[in-house]
Amino acid sequence: MAFELRWQVHLDQERLARLRFLTAGGRSAAVTVSSQKPYTFMVSWLDVLRSPLSNSDSYAYPPHSEQVCELFDQACQRLEQNF
Repeated sequence: MAFELRWQVHLDQERLARLRFLTAGGRSAAVTVSSQKPYTFMVSWLDVLRSPLSNSDSYAYPPHSEQVCELFDQACQRLEQNF
């Protein structure tokens, strides 16, 4: 899905800076959309081997910018708490 590739367009400048900072060391942030109805999406942080480090809760798809930002913040907080 295009959303899974372009979800960062929903982030403001502060969140984009946080994304750049947290991707240091090979981590990456990704959005996944469920393949079954009702469709939901969540934000995850992955390590260099693409194993999950933290996940947000999920929201109904299609997303709104506020939801993407909220889930991004949630996944970041969980990542920072764990590492």
